[in-house]
Amino acid sequence: MEAAKECDAFLVLGSSLMTMSAFRIIRAAHEAGAATAIVNIGVTRADDFVPLKISAKLGEILPRLLSVGSLSVPLV
Repeated sequence: MEAAKECDAFLVLGSSLMTMSAFRIIRAAHEAGAATAIVNIGVTRADDFVPLKISAKLGEILPRLLSVGSLSVPLV
C-alpha cells in the first residue's frame, strides 16, 4: 500500500478491480496524486475516478503501449 501511495503512475492491466484489495490500491495511488489508467474490457470499480480507461484486449494493445516507452515485450 505504501508503494501505491508513493508512485508517480499506476497502470491497471486486465482487472475489473472487484476485490476490495485491488480497488484500495488504485484508489490510494489516485488519491496520492499518481497518474492512473486502466486497460480492461468491461466495467471496473475505478471507472468513476480514473481519468484514462482503454477498453481493449491486452494482447492487442499492450505491445503498442510499451512501444511508446523504453520497455519491450519479451517473445514467448
